[in-house]
Amino acid sequence: MSQPPTLLSAAGRALVDQFFPYNPSTVMAASQAARASHDGDLVAAAMTQAKLRTRAVERLGPQAQHLWFTADGLEQATRPTVAALRAAHFVASGAHRIADLGCGVGFDAIAFAQAGMSVIALERDETTAEYARANIAELGLSESVEVLNADAVSFDALAHGCDATFVDPARRLNGQRVKDPAKWSPSWSDALRLATATPMGCLKVAPGIDHALPPLGATTSWISDGGDLVEACVWLGATATDHVAREAIVLPSGQRANSHAIQPASVGPISDYLLEPDDAVIRAGLVQRVNDLVGGTLIDPAIAYVTCDSEPAAAPLYSRFAVVEHLPFSLKTVRHRLRDLQVGTLEVKKRGFAVDPEKFRHDMRLEKGATQSLTVLLTRIGSDPVAIIAKRLP
Repeated sequence: MSQPPTLLSAAGRALVDQFFPYNPSTVMAASQAARASHDGDLVAAAMTQAKLRTRAVERLGPQAQHLWFTADGLEQATRPTVAALRAAHFVASGAHRIADLGCGVGFDAIAFAQAGMSVIALERDETTAEYARANIAELGLSESVEVLNADAVSFDALAHGCDATFVDPARRLNGQRVKDPAKWSPSWSDALRLATATPMGCLKVAPGIDHALPPLGATTSWISDGGDLVEACVWLGATATDHVAREAIVLPSGQRANSHAIQPASVGPISDYLLEPDDAVIRAGLVQRVNDLVGGTLIDPAIAYVTCDSEPAAAPLYSRFAVVEHLPFSLKTVRHRLRDLQVGTLEVKKRGFAVDPEKFRHDMRLEKGATQSLTVLLTRIGSDPVAIIAKRLP
């Protein structure tokens, strides 16, 4: 008896193409028609794949419209811009053959191959490994990348001729994030052992990683892309940067800040301009670098807002605001001031302040027809809540 067609068969591929892009208002009628001539399970799988692929295009770009995903694989897939950045760093460090351990659906393996390295990629989940092979074949990279359906924990990268190792532990289980590094798969200790088995190594981690977790001599990079903090990675061995424990990289500009010889930030009163550092800068603990760039001060030692007297130049490491006024927080007072200022469009930001921005905006009851567009930054100085009304600068 012949096996039913799989999603990667000609019939499965045609169904995915039929349902892509996924449109909830039309897909049910299309699926009912498809069930007349195809296996119901195959139709359901194709619908799911089309839905994942539609989400992937929004998150990863147009290349994703021809690629294959699992739900967890999509959530953990590296953005192509970030994967290319990492691959370039490996190549600049001298890497030629890399082990990609926990390759998921293959986005890092693809970037490594496109950067000129040969790749051996391991993925424990059989379906995900199959999709990684399909994605690599779709992009014409099969000669450069070998995908194995295997557990990475016992893999010997040196025995396979690798001079570099990239480890991307699974940090999701049943659709939920796993926050404890000891419960990642591989666990933190196993992942670190694997990543240090070759002269060059890198460990992809969650952006919330404890600064004390990476070993001495490592460089941890926090990376944002288009304003979104997307990941952190720990560089080990020859890929680490001397005397730099932490760095922030802001894409697409590529501007960086690092912890070399960093000094504590000074604190001062709110002045004419307010700067909000990029999230990568904040998570890396490098707000002082923004202070250094603009000659500013923090408004509070525990709050990542920088203030300065003169208008700072635009830079990827921070967003700029011209302060209109600042006042002790109360809903009534802020509401009256926004009405006085004829605010019709309001952006709400918060830091160190327990408030729902959408509810706050609703509570302001802005005047219809008002034309002013401003930002309210809700924060605190010491234990005192403060509202800063400001104009966002381009």
